[in-house]
Amino acid sequence: MKELSVVVLGDGRWARALTTLLTNNQNRQRGYIKRVMHCTPPRVATGDRQSPKAPKPAPSAAENPVAAMIKANEAFTGAPVSFNPARAALKADSDDATMMTMTRETFANWPGVPPSNLDTAPVKADSDDETMVGMAPAAFPGLASSLPDRPPQDSVTAGSDDDTMVGLPASAISGRLGLEPMPSIDLQELSTADIILLTAPAAGVRGLLRAIRAYLRPQQMIIHCIDGICPGDPSTEQPPMLTSAVIRQETPLTRIGALAGPVHPEDLEEYNPAAVICGSASESVVAAARQVLCCTTLRVYGSNDLIGVEVARAMSSVIALASGVCDVLEFGAASRATLVSRSAAESARLGMALGGQERTFLGLAGFGGFMLASERRGSYDFELGRLIGASIRLAEAQPQIGRTCDSVETVRDVHSLAEIHGLRTPILTTIHGLLFSDEEVPTLVRGLLEDPTSVE
Repeated sequence: MKELSVVVLGDGRWARALTTLLTNNQNRQRGYIKRVMHCTPPRVATGDRQSPKAPKPAPSAAENPVAAMIKANEAFTGAPVSFNPARAALKADSDDATMMTMTRETFANWPGVPPSNLDTAPVKADSDDETMVGMAPAAFPGLASSLPDRPPQDSVTAGSDDDTMVGLPASAISGRLGLEPMPSIDLQELSTADIILLTAPAAGVRGLLRAIRAYLRPQQMIIHCIDGICPGDPSTEQPPMLTSAVIRQETPLTRIGALAGPVHPEDLEEYNPAAVICGSASESVVAAARQVLCCTTLRVYGSNDLIGVEVARAMSSVIALASGVCDVLEFGAASRATLVSRSAAESARLGMALGGQERTFLGLAGFGGFMLASERRGSYDFELGRLIGASIRLAEAQPQIGRTCDSVETVRDVHSLAEIHGLRTPILTTIHGLLFSDEEVPTLVRGLLEDPTSVE
């Protein structure tokens, strides 16, 4: 078996996670990986895209996001709905989203709480009759209120690209472990790699490929981890395209693969047991992916359905956004299960129209990835869905998230492809309306719930 040289082409969380995994595999599994490289992609212009319809009007002072959420629920149920008024302002994993920062005085104001039970003197950590929940730091003399090494909590964003699950920036962890970040190679060295692992925003893929194609060899393999569809060009009437099609257009590479499945970058970084699927028409690409990525905590399955794997990965971010809408409207677990299963059916129809296989959407790439996406509380796409479901227009919601979410352009592009192929996709159409139309949330969601189609 030939040792393979691998380059990770990208500069985000996925690029760092893959580089870490590959380096560890190289050190622990001799004879599989010859060299691990990282290449920071050159910056390329992606262009601005305008929404096709006017954005929704911003909520008035009298109808804030919480009031809008209550109004939406009452429109569905026909009865007054009681909500926790502070919920809409909470952020996943924030200090105010838990009871840990509440003081004794806060609990004392709650009805039915005996004041004697809040006395700090008899409280002991890990005792059977008392807990540490809700106690002020002063109740535990000698214990620091925060770790001295930890950065201020307000600088840490759950699920952000620059922070780990423990709240420390990746650079801080590397420094404390005595590790230096892997330096980026020059573009000319791309030609020395056997495998290119591509991680980049979908909107910039075409420009990136044009910038590096002079350094590529036809014999090389490329496996991408792109969360979306490459946008089309209205000026030339070019429709949105899958990443593999853009790779064939812009480079001499023909051995192409895509990774998808129920895994996130932190799973790779923390060595949580997980599995991915590599889709490719070339058996050698699947074998190479297994050779360099497999380890005791990561299984790599293979599929010859490249198109299906690409579509399934792109749709995962859409389902995360839709799940955020369901969450803020408190539709419950049954609604989310229905969302995932029916979205898998819609995704399969699109995948087959593009040349994919239906069974792909029933496995790791499809249903597995969709299940994980629907539970991704704290992710950018999920939190954006919560804001959209609370009737906050897209132009105002995205700045609150702090970055451009992949799901927004994916919804636009996938909806365009569905229309081109004459597909009926009620869930996707509803999400598209929530983002880009001026219709109200209750109207759009009611239309989806009252959809007359009932054939599985």
